[in-house]
Amino acid sequence: MPADANQSSPLRWPGEWLRDQSFWRDVATRTLAGLIVALVIFAVGVTAGLVPAGVLWALLVMAAAMALLIALSVWSGVRLTKRLVGASRRRRRVLILAQYVVMLVAALAFSVVVRYATMWIRSAVATVPA
Repeated sequence: MPADANQSSPLRWPGEWLRDQSFWRDVATRTLAGLIVALVIFAVGVTAGLVPAGVLWALLVMAAAMALLIALSVWSGVRLTKRLVGASRRRRRVLILAQYVVMLVAALAFSVVVRYATMWIRSAVATVPA
């Protein structure tokens, strides 16, 4: 056997990353660090008068909608995985198709929220006196 037989193929790397706890710890710390930096920059912009305070509500609504839709997708994915065990081939296809529909609806709902949040931000910016 070759020396590199215990190495996995690049196609299996994402699956290995998802099962690795240090991957999720790294994702969480980098996400938190990015959010802190964004919050500081936003606070400086509001304090300097470059960003109207009304934009904060639109961003909070958008973030809450995104978190809700991600949670919905993950929850439905977990339920789907539990139902796939021991299911027939036809039932597996139906369940996977249902998961795709859930993800599509979540993406469309998020795009609607982003659209309205963008309109809200534009109206907040337009009302700020120059």
